[in-house]
Amino acid sequence: MLDTIYLFNCDCQNYCLRFLTNLVILKVNLKRSPYHKLYLLLLFGLWFGLITQLVRQFYFNRADKTIYLSLATGLQKLPSEMEWMNIRLNGKKIGYSYSSIRNDSIQGYIVSNLIDFNTIIAGTPVQVVISSTAVVDTNFRYRSFDWKVRSGLYNTHIRGELKAGRAYVQRIESGDTTRMEYPVPQDIYPSQAVKHLLAQRGIKKGDRFILPVFEPLSREMTDLVITHEGQADLTIDSTTLKLNRIKIMYNDLPTYLWLDDNGVTFREEGMLGLVLDRTTVEGALENNANFSDFDLADFYAVPVEGVIINPRQVNELTLEIQGLPALTVDSRLTGPAGVDQSTGLVLHLSTQLQPLQDNDISPYLAPNALIQSRNIRILKMAQQLVGSVTDPQLQVKVLLDWVFGYLKKVPVANLASAVEILNQGVGDCSEHTTLFTSLSRSLGIPTRINMGLVYLDGRFLYHAWPSVLIDNHWLNVDPTFGQIPADATHLPLIEGDFTNLSELLPILGQIRIFIKDYE
Repeated sequence: MLDTIYLFNCDCQNYCLRFLTNLVILKVNLKRSPYHKLYLLLLFGLWFGLITQLVRQFYFNRADKTIYLSLATGLQKLPSEMEWMNIRLNGKKIGYSYSSIRNDSIQGYIVSNLIDFNTIIAGTPVQVVISSTAVVDTNFRYRSFDWKVRSGLYNTHIRGELKAGRAYVQRIESGDTTRMEYPVPQDIYPSQAVKHLLAQRGIKKGDRFILPVFEPLSREMTDLVITHEGQADLTIDSTTLKLNRIKIMYNDLPTYLWLDDNGVTFREEGMLGLVLDRTTVEGALENNANFSDFDLADFYAVPVEGVIINPRQVNELTLEIQGLPALTVDSRLTGPAGVDQSTGLVLHLSTQLQPLQDNDISPYLAPNALIQSRNIRILKMAQQLVGSVTDPQLQVKVLLDWVFGYLKKVPVANLASAVEILNQGVGDCSEHTTLFTSLSRSLGIPTRINMGLVYLDGRFLYHAWPSVLIDNHWLNVDPTFGQIPADATHLPLIEGDFTNLSELLPILGQIRIFIKDYE
């Protein structure tokens, strides 16, 4: 017991031991005194009293209740070493990550993470580096954050702080700073601090709780449902360990953490074969410069039965989708019938204009951190491009033709703003859509963003494209393909401004499409 107390408070114990030693010296000097028995009793009483006080102070009367012995009840001292992990997708290494935590005086903790991975997207090697720092209080609630994302030519820096239910954010790209302020819940947490939070609070078999988290890059706020499923054996490098299996549900998708009783992470298992395994710094950095030998575009492509000849010329298309998760598909496609998962969902897609169903068009004119329709550079560029053209449909054609020709078709694993896209001049469907939407909204043309699937090279791939409102009808256009209207193989699943991309996650790897007819 004394050894344990010594670990908690060395200074206090040293002081007490010195005091007791002095009493022992006094007792020896008074050994021949008639009062030496009285001093013995006094010495024992003081010793017992001090030890009792220490035990009460450090085991029972702590106000913060953070002195614990295992993950089941929580840890007083969180693991402070860097945790290095190899990132594997479908069994193949694509990069590494590390995370660390350190005390921030008495106010809380600083949680740092880095993810560095290399892959191939649509035949092009892509490296993505994401570094993040979250400053949290002693309960792991957000105080401030600093995110940096680098992918190719695009470098995005997002920093901010949370005070009194509001987030004050700066988005910095190529020296251009966009400032935002928006409400957030009072108690909200960083997702990268979940395992540290579990180690501090404690979690045991059968425990379940909900944790609201905030992602600064996408501005998404969502709830994580965390459950301790019990202990299970995990074999790593021929060694079998008995570890705590923690299930984390994010948008109905499970991730599993494997933690030991000291809160150390040995494995993280995500969807579609994504696995992070504990390793050394040497193991993490080994062969990290090599790109994986499979293409993410192929890996996440949706299987299709049937072939479409010249898909960019298709005006009518009938599809059957099987395996679609419980999700509200765009009502423009399904109508009131909804999704019939027993027989598959039959959809009829067309290039025909769709009538406006909601008279509130303000969301389709509003700017945000990515759609910078009120930025002076975007305004000047749009006005310069259309010149004296006043007809909205002709303006749309001018803008779309320019975006299609201006942007070099290069995969980008980032969410870049319109001004940054204008600066760099490269991108994939999200960059084409973001720049076009910013330009068209700056001219007062209501424009919405569709996220879904498009047919290309014998399969359906995930894609984004805009729709413009012309004479109270929505017209699908595609600046990536240079199309007005966009062909009928465009299958919209959700609508948004890229902050809700995670809504597509439950679909990945779940659906299959059958081409029934097209013309």
